[in-house]
Amino acid sequence: MSRKTFFTIVKYVLGLALGGLLMWLAMRGIDFTQVEQGFKDANYLWVAIGLAVAILSHWYRAVRWKLLIEAAGYKSNAWNLFCSIMVGYLVNQALSRVGEVTRATMTAKSEKIPLSVSFGTMVTDRVFDVIALGLLVLGVFLFQFKEIMAIMDKAFANNAPATMNEESIPWKLIFGITFAVGMLVLIIFWKRFMRIALFAKGVAFSKDIWLAVKSVTKMKRPWLFLYQTVMIWVCYILMTYLVFFALKDTSGLSFTFAITAFTMGGIGMVMPSPGGIGTYHFAIIMSFTAYASSFGWTEDFAKVVGTNIAFIIHTSQFIMMIVAGVICYLFLLPKMKIGEGKPEQKLDKELASAEN
Repeated sequence: MSRKTFFTIVKYVLGLALGGLLMWLAMRGIDFTQVEQGFKDANYLWVAIGLAVAILSHWYRAVRWKLLIEAAGYKSNAWNLFCSIMVGYLVNQALSRVGEVTRATMTAKSEKIPLSVSFGTMVTDRVFDVIALGLLVLGVFLFQFKEIMAIMDKAFANNAPATMNEESIPWKLIFGITFAVGMLVLIIFWKRFMRIALFAKGVAFSKDIWLAVKSVTKMKRPWLFLYQTVMIWVCYILMTYLVFFALKDTSGLSFTFAITAFTMGGIGMVMPSPGGIGTYHFAIIMSFTAYASSFGWTEDFAKVVGTNIAFIIHTSQFIMMIVAGVICYLFLLPKMKIGEGKPEQKLDKELASAEN
């Protein structure tokens, strides 16, 4: 067994262990008979509508990716790109981040474009996801600070009552001063920080983000790219909100809370657990528990409802990605031909270079 394979297995096992631990912490003490009843009473028509919206978001992603490939000087088919995306999601359910490499490779073969172009535009696509999620997190923290701190307390402070809130501490002033001091220290000791490998990688990633943003400004239709980016994330949030209507107890919850729950769930999904197993459920259940008093619920009841919503959303998405991924793979299989004049060995070398 190679060293790389060994560390991949270790990372996978540790990710599953993290997800399992967080799921156990979130679900301990739950009355599972109530959870079971919630699943039985759910209106799965709303879940199906939510899945349709989720698929629409993936279509928007394919069309947006097409714009990036066109900006690089190559033509592509939106349906093929959509299928590559779905196959990538399928692989990600088992091996986190490997789906991105699969997606880029299948696109290079099916669209007969260099892997460097496929991989590079895919990275740009993911960079804008980081930006969008970052803006969502920032917005939720700014406008719902008290509630977010309550979620953090529920998650990491043994369910102790929130001690930091808008009334007791001038948190905006504290954050502003901390940011200013941090920037000053960064400027003064910049050269020393750059000697730290992790910091240097962070700086390099920041440069990649800036280059990705600049590349959009050079497009013929940058407004269309931004519109599709907004629609991807609107569909994501709407998918969560629609599933609320599947349960009687959550059908009256606000769209604002759907944004908060989706954002916290998004943080859970990017944690190192395959397919967000456990980490996503933890984030959603903690969100419902923290908001229990504002809903007029007990914490135990909020845990039950949060568990229902977390499993309905995650499981339905998981099944959809498996089914759609297999169908899309079969659709792309006959089209995955190596481009003319481009030997397979050269494509393999490009793939190895991209992975490094």
